[in-house]
Amino acid sequence: MPTKGRRWAGGAACPQHRPRTTSMTQFSGYIFRQTLWPTLFFLVVLTGVVWMSQGLRMLDVVINRGQSAGTFLELTLLVVPSLLVLVLPIALLGAVLYTLNRLYTDSEVVVMWSAGLSRWAVAGPILALALAGMAVGYFLNLYLMPLCYGVMKDKVYEIRADIATGLFREGAFTYPIKGVTVFVREVTSSGVLKGIFVQDARSTQSAGTYMAESGRLVRTSKGPMLIMRNGTSVRTLPQSGGNPIFAQFAEYEYLPDLAETQGPTARDYNERFLPELFNPDRNLPWDVKNRGRLISEGHMRLATPLYDLALPLIGISLLLCGSFSRRGFGLRILAAAGIAIFVRVGGVAAHSLVQSHLNLAFIHYLIPLATIAVCSAYLSGIDVLARARNFVRKSSAPVEA
Repeated sequence: MPTKGRRWAGGAACPQHRPRTTSMTQFSGYIFRQTLWPTLFFLVVLTGVVWMSQGLRMLDVVINRGQSAGTFLELTLLVVPSLLVLVLPIALLGAVLYTLNRLYTDSEVVVMWSAGLSRWAVAGPILALALAGMAVGYFLNLYLMPLCYGVMKDKVYEIRADIATGLFREGAFTYPIKGVTVFVREVTSSGVLKGIFVQDARSTQSAGTYMAESGRLVRTSKGPMLIMRNGTSVRTLPQSGGNPIFAQFAEYEYLPDLAETQGPTARDYNERFLPELFNPDRNLPWDVKNRGRLISEGHMRLATPLYDLALPLIGISLLLCGSFSRRGFGLRILAAAGIAIFVRVGGVAAHSLVQSHLNLAFIHYLIPLATIAVCSAYLSGIDVLARARNFVRKSSAPVEA
C-alpha cells in the first residue's frame, strides 16, 4: 500500500517521511533561541554592573557643575558602546556554557546526536549567534564608540565652560575649579545675584575674599566676568608683608578664568575613527608623541570583535568534545573560563606590547585567530595537542647513523 500522502492525527506528516532538513532546521532554531536569551541576559547584567561603576566617574562633573539627572543619564549612556565591546564576548561565552550544560543535563544533546546531528550541526546555531555578535562588535568599534566618545567629550567641555550653572547655585557653596569657593544667597529671575561670597585661593598673586550685596555675570572676549557691587575685599599680597588689605568698592570686576576657555584638548584615541588611528597627523605634537599608541589602537579595534567568536568557540569545543559525564561538567566549565581569561588577557598584553613595537602588530590578530583555529580543529575531531606532541617527539628523536 503506498504511503505517499499518509497523514497522522492532527494533519501532521508521517515522521519517517518528514524531510530531514526540516528536523535540522527545527533543532537549529531551538538551539539558537536557547542561546540567545541567556546571551541577552548576561549582556544586560554585565553592562549594567560596569555602567554603574563608570557612572560614578561622571558624578563629579555633573554635581559640581549643577547639572540635572537627565544630563548625567545622557553622559553615562554615551559610554555604553565602549562597555558593550568589552562585555559582549564574555556574555556570549557565559551563554554558551550555560546553554550547553543545561542541554546536557536535560539529555537534549544526546537526543540530537541520536537524531544524527554532528558536533558542527549542534554548534552551528551558536556560531551563527557569535558571528552576529562579531558583526555588532565591528559596528561598535569602528563607528559607534568613537562617535559617542566625541559627543561625550564635547558635552563635558560645554558643561565645564558653562560657568552660570556651575558657579551660581542658590543657597549652596560651589567649587567650580580647584581653589575657588563661591556662595550666592539668591538668584533672581532677571539674573541678578544677591549676597555674593567669593574666595580665591589659587595662588598668592590672586588670593582674596570678596563679599558683595549684588552682582551680575557678563561674558566678555576674555571670558565670563563677575561684576560685583557694593562690597568689601580682603586680599593678602606678597608686597604687603603678609598683612591683609581691606578695601570697599562700589563696583568690582572679577575675571577668574573659571570657564577654562582654552578649548577642548587634542582628540584622544577613543574619539578617533579607524583612518585617523592608522594615519596620525604629523603636524600635531600629540599625534607624533602617541603614534605607536594610536596605530596599536587601530589594530585592536579590528582584532577585538574576533573574540566574540573565539571565546564562545572555547566553550563549545570543551563541552561538545568529550564523553558524557553524569557528574556534570563543572571542571570543563572552569577550564573554559580559565582559558578564555588567559586568551583575553593575552590580547590586552599584546596591545601594550605593540605600542612600542609596531612590527609585532600581527599578534593582535594571531591570538584570537589561533584560538578559533585550535577550537575548530577540536570540533572536527582533530587532537591538536596530540599531533603537536608527536611532532615534537619526531623532531627531537636522534637520527640513526
